[in-house]
Amino acid sequence: MKLIFNILFSILFTIQVLATDKVIIHPSDNYIDGANIGVSSGGIDYLESKELLNAEFSYDNSKLLNLGISSKMHWMKLTVKNTSEEVYLSLKIPVSYLDRVILYDSIEFGSMHKIENGEFIPFNEKDNKLPYPNFEIKINKNETRILFLQVQSHEQLIFPLRIQSLNTTDDTRHFLFIGLFFGVFMAMFLYNFILFVNTKNKTYLYYVLYLLAVFFTQSCVVGLSHFLFPSSPFLLDASFYFGTGFVGILGSLFIYDFLNVAEEQPKTRPVRIFFYISYAISLVLAVFGMYSLCYIMLQINGVFISVFLLYLGIKSIFSGKIIARYFVIAWSAFLTGVIIFVLKDYNLVPFNYFTLFIMPIGAMIETVLLSVALAHQINILKKDNELAHKRVVEEVQKNEELVLNQNATLEEKVKVRTSELQQALDDLKSTQSQLVQSEKMASLGVLTAGIAHEINNPINFVTANVIPLRENIDDINNLLNEYKNIDINDLENELLRIAELENKMDLSYTVQETKQLINGIEEGARRTHSIVDGLKTFSQGDAGQKAFADINKGIHSTISVLKSRLNSVQVELDLEENIPLVNCQIGKINQVVLNLLNNAIDALDEKYGANSKRSKLGIRSYSQKDSLKISVSDNANGMSKDIQGKIMEPFFTTKEVGKGTGLGLSISYSIIEDHKGELLLESIEGEGTTFTLVLPKLDVTV
Repeated sequence: MKLIFNILFSILFTIQVLATDKVIIHPSDNYIDGANIGVSSGGIDYLESKELLNAEFSYDNSKLLNLGISSKMHWMKLTVKNTSEEVYLSLKIPVSYLDRVILYDSIEFGSMHKIENGEFIPFNEKDNKLPYPNFEIKINKNETRILFLQVQSHEQLIFPLRIQSLNTTDDTRHFLFIGLFFGVFMAMFLYNFILFVNTKNKTYLYYVLYLLAVFFTQSCVVGLSHFLFPSSPFLLDASFYFGTGFVGILGSLFIYDFLNVAEEQPKTRPVRIFFYISYAISLVLAVFGMYSLCYIMLQINGVFISVFLLYLGIKSIFSGKIIARYFVIAWSAFLTGVIIFVLKDYNLVPFNYFTLFIMPIGAMIETVLLSVALAHQINILKKDNELAHKRVVEEVQKNEELVLNQNATLEEKVKVRTSELQQALDDLKSTQSQLVQSEKMASLGVLTAGIAHEINNPINFVTANVIPLRENIDDINNLLNEYKNIDINDLENELLRIAELENKMDLSYTVQETKQLINGIEEGARRTHSIVDGLKTFSQGDAGQKAFADINKGIHSTISVLKSRLNSVQVELDLEENIPLVNCQIGKINQVVLNLLNNAIDALDEKYGANSKRSKLGIRSYSQKDSLKISVSDNANGMSKDIQGKIMEPFFTTKEVGKGTGLGLSISYSIIEDHKGELLLESIEGEGTTFTLVLPKLDVTV
């Protein structure tokens, strides 16, 4: 930043004229006038005392000696006359960033006494622990002494020389300011670092890093860096360049995030990238030790980025961003310090401790104001969060009310829908029950003719015996009436007549025939009772209640119902004796067995015909560890894999139209599922089929 001022004022204040040596009179509280300092900037290393004494030095008219930016060696000549009573004096150059300063004190016989100082000398090896070059010299009262200074630095060379007594208070004031500077920056750093840890806000992260960069940069100005790197001249020298480079990068990052420039002023992005690249190049130059060129680039970048960031802040103010005012004030305070700091180098303002430390003072004011701005931003964010939280609470309350209202409406709709679903379920159950009953009645309808035939045979037998029985009874009644009408007066003739009547009606045969007719009627009634009892056993348990039942008895009743269809079938019955009773709806189990037997008989009739003796049907019941099983097998045509996959589906049938509903096996499968059992199928196409009904042995009794 100071480069522009170097260009503007170098022409005005570097007019040098050759003149005779000018004597500097001590005591004086003022800084040595630049016009009294002889300068030789040829870069020559005078090795011999005579060469140095005979060298030509020029003098300019500047109040403060300013040699600009140059890394070459400079020589200065001071002719000092001591008019005070003090013999031991202090020659001070209150500039902490000079690389090398060597004092040559001329003594008798033209010899030189050499004292070295500056950043290239490790601070912990110096006898004089001051953060700037300081030399103790001895000049007797009224003695005139010639002093030579050899100076070299990569930064701008200014020489505020001063000769004072050893007991001056200036050093104390310098150390007090260093302490103040260190305390302010550490306080701001810790304060903002704690806020960053608590908030995790990246703006605070950028600001904390920016504070560190400013701290190291300004430490080089105030001399604190000598205490930070006491044994490393390299770090002491490099800290200024790297610190300044990172100040530019981190400062722009912080300001961009702090003022939200990326969103509100997106067109400035290329400018920011240009500055990042420029500062990166400066840092690369510093890495390779090209400090003079690096210093020039940093100064140019500093000028333009300072103006650019100030422009961004002013523009943010006009866009209504309140916190931008804090930034503009803080940045202006820092820039004011920088301007005054530069102006004092060109004698436009007096050189004193205030103007010497005005740039670090501006930096401290800037850090405090920016910390206040960040705190204000946090307060704004806090208020915004509170308002947002309040709005969220209000929205939540509204949503809760809406949810309550919707819940009430939904509950009402659920009640209505539940009622509708319940009605639909009741209708479905009723339909299912009707389907089951219809299928059962359809199965029974198929058996009606057979059952009627079974019942008709004994009934016909009874009917056929009734007529002769009635005739025999009439004959016997007539014989009894004759016995009643016997004339006891003519008993012998009457008995002969009765005997003749008995012979005529063949009484012994009539009585024997009557017994046979009664026995025949009794057998017909018994057979009819057996058929009716089988139907009763088959159809019991339809009330939907489970009860312990004998599955063997159910199988027998089902067979009795189907007896007319089994006349031409070889039935192999293998029922396990003393099989445990199972808790089930025996009527529905009988219906399943009936469906399986009907399907098997239909399949046998389809393969062998209705009256073939080759039809075989196996019925088996047996108990296993966890279940009771009933299997029905036939030697019919069997089923293909495709049919086996569909056989349990509702309304699927392989029978001709009108001979099957397609619900038998589907309903049977549902009945067994309701009993938590299984209906298994094994079939080999062309050989036969076996259905196995599996009932779990959960509810059994012996």
